[in-house]
Amino acid sequence: MAVIPHHLADEVAADATEQEIMEIFVLERVAAGAALPGTYPPNAETKAAFAAWRKLRD
Repeated sequence: MAVIPHHLADEVAADATEQEIMEIFVLERVAAGAALPGTYPPNAETKAAFAAWRKLRD
């Protein structure tokens, strides 16, 4: 259980949602054969690919 101050709840929820979306992206890349190092934790290249992928999904 975690207790989050009310005034931070929206920010924490948004960050958590974005992290979950990043996890989906990483899992898809690894399932497609991407090497784990650099994919997770994401390096600059992976973050750029995620941004492009995210833009296409929105």
